[in-house]
This record gives sequence, structure tokens and C-alpha cells, in this order.
Amino acid sequence: MEELAPEHAEFLAQNSEQVLPFELPVDAKAQAGNPFGKDPVWLVVHSGPAAEVRSLIEFARGKTGNTAPRFVVVSPRALDLPAGIERISHPRAWELFPHAERIVTACGFNSMLEAAPWRAKHLFLPLERRFDDQHLRAARARC
Repeated sequence: MEELAPEHAEFLAQNSEQVLPFELPVDAKAQAGNPFGKDPVWLVVHSGPAAEVRSLIEFARGKTGNTAPRFVVVSPRALDLPAGIERISHPRAWELFPHAERIVTACGFNSMLEAAPWRAKHLFLPLERRFDDQHLRAARARC
């Protein structure tokens, strides 16, 4: 599902009868209606804790330059957000991506996969995870 480190791929090849690639395509044409109107929207997408959502917001604010975008957080959680930032809950956040000026996520597997068709407007920040190397995923996405 994701490119393996060479040592991992070699181990699997030596200890498996067969190793096959598996892709999970995202239908970039499927989309929800535009709930944002004509205002430029920067979507901050994260289902994790409020502290991580705030980190993503601060990261995004550092990338705005001279613009003042409308920030919308997509999260299933009720969050205490900074003033002026709204939250919506949407089961398939990637359906909103075509309507966003920027997409801001951490570097989780699903976020990176779902935002790949919109790479030109995707900003991502790797978070520390014990069993998920988000820094490696971010480095691969920058190539």
C-alpha cells in the first residue's frame, strides 16, 4: 500500500511466497457540493486531538503570506478553536478538497493518499507517532 524501506521489502520477499503491490485510488472527480461559497478556504483536516489541530492551524498561518484566508477545520471532534475559525464534520473530507484553496493535513497514511490528487495545494506537517513514520512519508512526498 505504501513503498517499503529496502530492508523491509527484502525481508518480506525472503519470507513470503508472493508480495504484490496494492493501490487504493482516490476518485478525484467525486466531490461534495461547495459549502464554502466564493471565499478562499484553507481546509485543516485532522481527526486527532485539539492540540494537534492547533499545531496544524499555526503551521498553516505561517504559510499564508500576505493573504487572509478563511480557515475551516474538518474534524469529527468538537474542538476549542481560535476565534474566527469554524469547524465542520464531514465523513469524507477529500470530497471537499476541490473547493479549497489550500489543504492542510498531518502526514498520516490516509491524509497523504487522499490529498495526492491535489498535491499542488496540499501543505502537510509530520507529527510524531510511535508506529507511523510521518517524517519519512513527508520526505517522500517532497520528492
